Amino acid sequence: MQHSDTVEAVKARINIVSLIGRYVQLKRNGTRWCAPCPFHKETKPSFYVDEDRGTFHCFGCNSSGDIFAFYQQYHGVDFRKALEELAREAGVPLQGGRRSDLAKQKKERDRKLVIQEISTYTAKLFAEALASQPAQAPCRRYLEKRGLSQAICQTFGLGWAHDGWDNLVTALKKAGYPEDLCVDAGLLGRNKQGRLFDRFRARLIFPITTIPNQVIAFGGRIIEDIDAPKYINSRETPIYHKGSHLYGLPQASQAIRHKGFALLTEGYMDVVTLHQFGYSHAVGVLGTSLTQEQIDRLCERFTQNLVLLFDGDPPGRKAALRACQMILPKGLNCKVVLLPEAEDIDSLLRLPKGPELFDDLQAKAPDGLSFLADCLRQMAPRAMITQTHEFLAKITLPELFSPMASRLARLLGLSERDLRLAETDRRLHQAKSGTVVYRPEPLHAKNAQIPIIERQILMFAVRYRNQLAILQELGAVHLLSSQAAREFWEKLQDPELDEELLTPHERELCQLWSGKGAPPCTPEAFQREVTALKKAVETYHLMRDKSFVARAIQRNAENDDFSSDLVYLQALQQTITSHSDQSAKAASLSREKD
Repeated sequence: MQHSDTVEAVKARINIVSLIGRYVQLKRNGTRWCAPCPFHKETKPSFYVDEDRGTFHCFGCNSSGDIFAFYQQYHGVDFRKALEELAREAGVPLQGGRRSDLAKQKKERDRKLVIQEISTYTAKLFAEALASQPAQAPCRRYLEKRGLSQAICQTFGLGWAHDGWDNLVTALKKAGYPEDLCVDAGLLGRNKQGRLFDRFRARLIFPITTIPNQVIAFGGRIIEDIDAPKYINSRETPIYHKGSHLYGLPQASQAIRHKGFALLTEGYMDVVTLHQFGYSHAVGVLGTSLTQEQIDRLCERFTQNLVLLFDGDPPGRKAALRACQMILPKGLNCKVVLLPEAEDIDSLLRLPKGPELFDDLQAKAPDGLSFLADCLRQMAPRAMITQTHEFLAKITLPELFSPMASRLARLLGLSERDLRLAETDRRLHQAKSGTVVYRPEPLHAKNAQIPIIERQILMFAVRYRNQLAILQELGAVHLLSSQAAREFWEKLQDPELDEELLTPHERELCQLWSGKGAPPCTPEAFQREVTALKKAVETYHLMRDKSFVARAIQRNAENDDFSSDLVYLQALQQTITSHSDQSAKAASLSREKD
């Protein structure tokens, strides 16, 4: 079955009204169905579903599409994941490739499905064990002490692992699950004699879920004063990679969309406590420091705005600094909230006016670049300069580098000119020596043949393949004069571009500009990059016109043709005035929109 046939087969078997009706309450309105939009905050219904066409559209935020588009946007997954999930639900097989590869893929897919099933079943056992505990049991007393309601425990699926070595072993064997897959799921272990044992014992259990709320791993917290690690976490498994996921994201996803930002903290209990106090847009990292994959997972699908919540001690400040150094070069917004020393989020929120104090901390929190500069100022001068250059070297988008370099220089009391020159020299030196610590763009010989303005145009084309018409409207395409740029542009115009037709250098550029390490292609980023590109094209034309007139005046001076000089000077004045008027008009329109 071809890819397009698979998509159509899934659409034929899953009714769009039935699918969307699982997540929002639809009401019949003539031939269509309507509801408040799940993708933005509103009270009056502007979200409509056309059952006959199999499409939806929101007149408030312009979200639209078919069952796959809805599933992607609601759950924050890519098309491939949406297709896999909906195809499995519809009973449509996914095919493609060689038979040997298909058999291998099917075997691995089946293995992951069983591990997923084992994890879901185990979460149910843990939840039942917690519910069956008497009120005076240590785990129930602990939850009561932390003020966690039954509703919040159910929202996060909290559970209890019995204090025994083979309780789960016995339950999973009874359910008929293969021993090796139970071990692969990270739930059971084997001792030196090969005997199975429970990895989670006498612990409060936090199931780790992924969108759409599938259990993939567990965290366990000790609640009594015994000689054991406070937390243990699932090891990496075929369905779980701790650096890729965020705790509480499925529970927080809709609140993040409605609030417009996410609270990012550390630890399971911090997230659950924040939700208990109404901060349902909180998520947490999983037993490790923040990773680029976690940032991408959150910001590519849900929000460009983060509020980082860390302890106010030196390790907390260091973790917040590292997070800012990862987030800001991507063009994302962040603020940093440092908790008062000797307070954690639980103790803070339980103070008489705890929520008000926490809200005040958020309101007064510095933005990420101010916090970064404050941390750098506390370093020795040499370390400050080194860290500053390392941060600036991570910025890949040209329109981000200039304002960040300017503001950072001002905050640190450095010369902006010296900072820019030093950074330029640094990159040139790296290019010549070949010892590139961080490479904002590939520095191959062929890349040197593509001027900066042309690279900026190509970067926009790579990042927004469905918006190439804008480049035509701006006249930007006519600026592609180098052969390398023109060849790349011709390939990018093909909507069904086969990556095999790209040169290695072109593939490297695509990966750099739109791959995992690139800033997310969000509507906000799109508007920002369009504006920057317009300005770049206008500036290019202005400089070209000025250069043309200057060369003409120089030629006339050699011939003592002063009357022609006057004509050219008038043309130069008109050129500058015309561009100034256009810029002023654009700025005026921008202010009117604001």
